[in-house]
Amino acid sequence: ELGGGRAAQVLAAILAATSPALLGADALFQTVPFDQLAWAVIALLAVRALRDGSRGRWLALGVAAGVALETKYTVAALLLGLAVGLVVTASGRRHLRTSGPWMAAAVALLLLAPNLWWQTRHGWPSVDFFTGGEGYEPGESSPGQYAGELLLMVGPAALVLCGAGLRLLGRDRRWSPLAVAAVVVVAGFVATGGKSYYAAPVALLLYAAGAVAAAGWGWGRWAVVGGAVVTIAVAGAYMLPLAGERSMVDRELYEQRDDYAEQLGWPELAAEVTAAARDMTPEERASAAVLAGNYGEAGALGRFGGGDLPPVVSAHVSWRYWVDDDALTARTLVVVGYARSWLEPRCASLDRVGTVTNDAGVPNEEAGGPVFRCRLPGTLADVW
Repeated sequence: ELGGGRAAQVLAAILAATSPALLGADALFQTVPFDQLAWAVIALLAVRALRDGSRGRWLALGVAAGVALETKYTVAALLLGLAVGLVVTASGRRHLRTSGPWMAAAVALLLLAPNLWWQTRHGWPSVDFFTGGEGYEPGESSPGQYAGELLLMVGPAALVLCGAGLRLLGRDRRWSPLAVAAVVVVAGFVATGGKSYYAAPVALLLYAAGAVAAAGWGWGRWAVVGGAVVTIAVAGAYMLPLAGERSMVDRELYEQRDDYAEQLGWPELAAEVTAAARDMTPEERASAAVLAGNYGEAGALGRFGGGDLPPVVSAHVSWRYWVDDDALTARTLVVVGYARSWLEPRCASLDRVGTVTNDAGVPNEEAGGPVFRCRLPGTLADVW
């Protein structure tokens, strides 16, 4: 779409396939891979809309934007950047004098409306999530550290190519709103903090533009490929779980990437909680549930707990997880991931009935934590 031939397309594909941001995030099943895909689709459709300005192109962009906002709110930075680009560039303002961009915005808002309605009815929990600090990593509020981590996400070898791509977008009047969008995304997240992978998907646009810009570099562009391959060879084990569990533990890779540590010990956690549930009396089991401190624990219990486990709920991020409404009538809880100080005022009686361990001996968020049995004065719904 940007005018690149087969060599440019292959170069862009190689950079995406070796991108630390994609490899590191996409090894985990979470919202991030779908968010990255959404950014790429929006960039592609924006190029097409800016090229010919047809209503159909803009409507397609609006649909993609609405779906992307349902996936992860961080794509709003890209959409805001695109809006700024349309306002501050001459070619962008020409598009704003047509109905296309406005129709795209209307479609996106229409698709987002049910999500906003839910947020309104529940007190804007996503706003609380970000303003309460949960959407930000300790230490990433430093612009220098954030920029450094973003560089690692994009890939050091691809940095020059991304710079060339930004220059190409800025110099071509058709694509100048996209150049502004890329700058707004990076500068905005560097200034406000947040997790370093929030801004990383914009690199997919810059990889493509940079590959086009590098058409005349000769062997220089393939030196970039060599650098990308070296990056994978050196740091691949930190991006993907290439090593076996024992090797990963022996090399202490979990100290470099917290995700690795948090993937260890789930069967042991489930076994400990299941054993605590089996010790309940038949009367207690008749109205029991398991309360997990975070969605990772809840997911592990759902995956490894088996049929002996009562329904699992978690109040982390969203209230319900892997649960039917009957769980909210529970009067006895097996609790993991909560401190005694939080539980004591909410339980009629509280007993510690186990301790979470992991066979790998890795210190993670769950290791050494208590398992409690809590008898409620009312129902779980009353506590909520």
